[in-house]
Amino acid sequence: MHLPGAKFSFNLTREYRYKWFPWVAIIGGIVATVLVSLLSYGTSGYNLTQVASQNPNVTEQENSFLGSHLGNLLGVSQSFCTPTVLPLGSLLYTNNTALAYTLTATGHDNGTALGSLSYQNSPLQNCTIKNVQIDLLSLDRSALQLSRSQQGARLRTGVNCKTLTPQGIMNVNLSTEYQLAEDGTDPRTFFEENRTSKASVYWGERLINMYWANMVSSMYESNRESQYEKGAIILHPRKTRLPTDAAGVKSLDFFSAWCSFVPSNATIYNLGQQYCDTSSILELMASNETGNRPLPGIWNAADSLAKAMSYTVLTDLGQKGPYINILTDPDLLEHFTKNVTTIKNQKYWDQHSWIGGYLGSGPYEPARETHRPLGAHPSSLQVTYICQVPQRKPIGALIVAILVTDLVLLQTIWKIFKFVVDEYVVPRDFNMDELYFYKQQKPFTTMGIARANTVASASGEPLASIFQVTARYPKEIC
Repeated sequence: MHLPGAKFSFNLTREYRYKWFPWVAIIGGIVATVLVSLLSYGTSGYNLTQVASQNPNVTEQENSFLGSHLGNLLGVSQSFCTPTVLPLGSLLYTNNTALAYTLTATGHDNGTALGSLSYQNSPLQNCTIKNVQIDLLSLDRSALQLSRSQQGARLRTGVNCKTLTPQGIMNVNLSTEYQLAEDGTDPRTFFEENRTSKASVYWGERLINMYWANMVSSMYESNRESQYEKGAIILHPRKTRLPTDAAGVKSLDFFSAWCSFVPSNATIYNLGQQYCDTSSILELMASNETGNRPLPGIWNAADSLAKAMSYTVLTDLGQKGPYINILTDPDLLEHFTKNVTTIKNQKYWDQHSWIGGYLGSGPYEPARETHRPLGAHPSSLQVTYICQVPQRKPIGALIVAILVTDLVLLQTIWKIFKFVVDEYVVPRDFNMDELYFYKQQKPFTTMGIARANTVASASGEPLASIFQVTARYPKEIC
């Protein structure tokens, strides 16, 4: 029964002459499905989750399995961390966890000062010691500190570094403080005493403690007659570049000195301060305490303590030279630790036996420390970063997301495939089949010749290749 208005359509099919074509289509379809599924898994299978990280370099490397370059090209979710803003006054540690630093200033090379540092785990570079200040204190300390040592010393060190930030190379000024007999309110220092993996930092702590003890005992003995209540010594490296040879490090001309001492009988109306009228440590050591050259017995200890502090700071900040470093040169370290037993046996420390545990059991001996190599390791500030990390969706949502994406992409690929085959492969192949037919049909008729001419034009094959006129068929062709 004929239904007016009803139309049906269907495709005509025929056997394809290339036997390899079905396998190409099947294998290509499987490969396309796998690749599309992998792409769907990477693009639709994750949500970005916020996490805290102290190692953004490692966190950012944990990208999806497609890799960072391909992932970024395809828009796949990648791990990324935002820079941390450090305001001035922030208390910071390095990954060596030796000393605590305060951010005192930051800015561009052109002199523009900023109130904060945008930082993203870049190593500290080109660090230089600005000064080492030794505050000599006595009764104006806590009772806890006085119970451990009648005389005290607090170290303050300023250092300038450069670091790469999202805004370019920035100057970073840091300061750090240290005193062995602290009152419990000072920031914690030297978290990890690892003599194997951080041998230089390990010996840096002992070197500072050793010369801190020497400084305190020297001040106590030298101050018996002078009776200074407090004093301040500021030592500046004489040269911008530190010495590159051992003799330069050992030299007493390493620092230029400034000092101020307040006697115990001082009042606000009559301080009676004494200053150093020379910056030469050698001249201060040679004085007979006349004029403004006080306490000649403390300057050798002050020089050694400032060197110990300077090189420990540089090692903690990961600086490798080109200067020579006490804490990375075995011979220099042996030289500067050889007096540890003498310092431990000083009369002042007879009543304070606690000091021995902080100075180590003996000097550095290179022959016995070959399995614990010295060295400065690259250093960066330890801060917490907020990172976005891809987290896989629940399995149900993951399957649905992959199926939806696969259906869309595979349908597009199938349409492209059909278009290429229908437009470029099938017509050419059909014409060639028909040419083959006409080549095999002899004698040719007038209609056959006309059809062959049409097919030859469509296929691009010369008509002469069809009509191979030979002596065998002269009458048939005519």
